[in-house]
Amino acid sequence: MKKDLFFLDDDGGYIRLPRALVNMIFECIDSCKPCWVYLWMLTKAAYGTISKSNHVILNRGEIELNVIKMTEVFKCSDVYLYRIINQFVKQGLIRKKNEEVYELPMYDKHCCYIMDKKAFVDQSKLQGSFKEFWTVYHRFLNIPETDRYRTERMWAKMSPDEREQALQYIQNYKAYTKGHNYKKSAYNYLKDKMYYTKKE
Repeated sequence: MKKDLFFLDDDGGYIRLPRALVNMIFECIDSCKPCWVYLWMLTKAAYGTISKSNHVILNRGEIELNVIKMTEVFKCSDVYLYRIINQFVKQGLIRKKNEEVYELPMYDKHCCYIMDKKAFVDQSKLQGSFKEFWTVYHRFLNIPETDRYRTERMWAKMSPDEREQALQYIQNYKAYTKGHNYKKSAYNYLKDKMYYTKKE
């Protein structure tokens, strides 16, 4: 099965596909190869914090695995799927959190949110710095909190230097907008790279 994990080599680069398109591809698949199973897991994993109907809370990159339902998708035995899942655990592709929930540690990288090894950072640090930015931005500018999910995605794509600049420039941006009725949302502040504005 190890030779079937060739898709983990990132020498060929990455592409982004709409989730709906990948779901359509699964309707045409009649195969139970590890690469298809892993792609299915990436597609079904939570891309933000969500609460499932059975009171399970999934964070980004987590998936609720039901092998019986997976046998219907892949048309193969549950024994074979358990072998694939165990192989993924050994390879570090998935980690068991509890009886129902697994975490995909490489979710961001394999979904192209983190494109190279230099940009690969500890997600807990990234989330911590985002929380600081989110709190400081809204507290300083006294504006409503909107678009948190898109803002956090934008933050994740930024380099550490850009994040530092964005955080440091908030006070200058407040001074810049003094007397103006309009202040950009945190998302637009990052998207428009307001932190690159020349400091006077």
